[in-house]
Amino acid sequence: MSLVHSRMGVCPQHDILWGDLTVADHLLFYARLRGVPPTLEQQAVSYAIASVSLTRFRDRQVKGLSGGEMRRVSIAISLLGDNRVVFLDEPSTGLDPEVRRVIWDIVNRVKVNRTVVLTTHSMEEADILSDKIAIMTNGLLRCIGTSLHLKELYGSGFRLNITSKPGRLDEACQSIEEKLMRRNGRPYRRIDKFTNASVF
Repeated sequence: MSLVHSRMGVCPQHDILWGDLTVADHLLFYARLRGVPPTLEQQAVSYAIASVSLTRFRDRQVKGLSGGEMRRVSIAISLLGDNRVVFLDEPSTGLDPEVRRVIWDIVNRVKVNRTVVLTTHSMEEADILSDKIAIMTNGLLRCIGTSLHLKELYGSGFRLNITSKPGRLDEACQSIEEKLMRRNGRPYRRIDKFTNASVF
């Protein structure tokens, strides 16, 4: 399990930073916690700072940074070491649109050669940043797929669930298809078919 933890980076929803420490101090502290070899610490810190475009703030105390800059420090911390998987919890929540775009650019850059698992309430953010999207409600996974697949499946029109008596599903579906066609002038595609239920 320690090997798994050593390959994971986590950026929590709320920044856990100390105002009197500089950006570089934070990254050096976390690099040591993560077990980055002493000979590679400065290189790892510089790489993480550059990854989130904070090089010019390297020696600035965190209390002098904006909210978006603090968020980037937290993302940089999650990138320290040889992380193959990075978890970002609501990385752009509460940020203004311009700063949000900066965060999105960073995520798109750092996801090369690693897996980024991102939680968000923003469908726009999920659409821009994700190769695959999973939607959860009440702690249950409801669907997973590419943005295009989910849009085709759920993104337009309506979803009609039909349940019929056993053996009468085709008859019920045909009747509904005819009525929908007469009413709206276009055909409807059946998505799923079960023993006595269908979804349009």
